[in-house]
Amino acid sequence: MMLFDLQSDVASQDRVVVPQGRHLASAKVRRSVTIEGAPGAVLDGGDEGNVLEVDAPGCEVVVRGLTFEHGHASGGGLVRFTAGRLVLENCVFAHGTAKAFGGGALLASGQSLQVRRSVFLENVGRQGGAVLLDELVDAVFVDCLFARNAAVQGGALRLREGVTARLVGCTFAHNRCVPNPEVTSPAAGASFFVSGSTTRTPSLALENGLFATFPGALAAEGFNDPQVPGTVSVRHSVLPAVMPGMSDTSCAVHEVRFAAGDWAPQKGSAPAVASRAVYEQVGSVDLAGAARGTTPGALNER
Repeated sequence: MMLFDLQSDVASQDRVVVPQGRHLASAKVRRSVTIEGAPGAVLDGGDEGNVLEVDAPGCEVVVRGLTFEHGHASGGGLVRFTAGRLVLENCVFAHGTAKAFGGGALLASGQSLQVRRSVFLENVGRQGGAVLLDELVDAVFVDCLFARNAAVQGGALRLREGVTARLVGCTFAHNRCVPNPEVTSPAAGASFFVSGSTTRTPSLALENGLFATFPGALAAEGFNDPQVPGTVSVRHSVLPAVMPGMSDTSCAVHEVRFAAGDWAPQKGSAPAVASRAVYEQVGSVDLAGAARGTTPGALNER
């Protein structure tokens, strides 16, 4: 493994290119910068702290084409974002750990977050195995894959406080929640867990999504905390089976449970192919071979 001086480069350059290969690196970003990875570039945290911390009020940080692996922190095992605007494109986030707080791959509480065509694979966190969204962050995820992540709450995604999040064309595959005897709050939401506070209400909008669960999984894929609920809307997504009260446009019920092997889609959705292939590609296709995601009309009724 090579040692890459990422900290020095992001502090002094407007554009940083990470060369091919696996690099032991970590950095704190306090200014506007674009970080790009050459093909095959990997930033490895060595299981010691965040790989990248972004705290850049009033600035924009753009990260493209990088793989982040093996970060270990209380929050945001791979990336911790606390202020500014952050754009993540064509990135892979794998094997991050945040067992004390959450966001095995990413903890975001900054002002604006955009994540496009990225993969979150096998991350672990107490809240949000892959991603924990906190405070008042405004987040958008487009054509992303969340696969085999795990947490006590929100195996893939956890929303807290007054977060606003929109996910378009995203795939959730085989994420899970794992009970912890040291945590008194419920283990729930294999794919997502939403809860607000007495003064803040989070909002989650899912569009053109696909969910594939563990065979025989007992935990609900989605959970909206009945004590401090958020607003959850689901449109044109493949939802095999749901708890009573769930419609194709709104989720007033607290749990969304998918029955293993049952792929009868909601009204307004088209069948989709869910198999191991989803681990190799960010998007997936319907039975006619048309791309899902942001393709206009891809999941309209046929």
